[in-house]
Amino acid sequence: MSTPVIFIHGRRSYASSWQPWTDPSADRGNRAVAPRRPEVAATALTRLKGRNL
Repeated sequence: MSTPVIFIHGRRSYASSWQPWTDPSADRGNRAVAPRRPEVAATALTRLKGRNL
C-alpha cells in the first residue's frame, strides 16, 4: 500500500514548485499530490473566455 504525501504551497508559489520532491516521492512508491490553487484555474479560464478562439 502506498503512503499518501500531500505537498501544500503558499499563496505566492505553484503546485509545480513541488516537482523536485513529488517525483522522487512517487519513485519510492508513495502517492505524491501537490494540488493547484483553485484561483489559478479560475483565472486561466476567465482569460480564455475573453479571447476569440
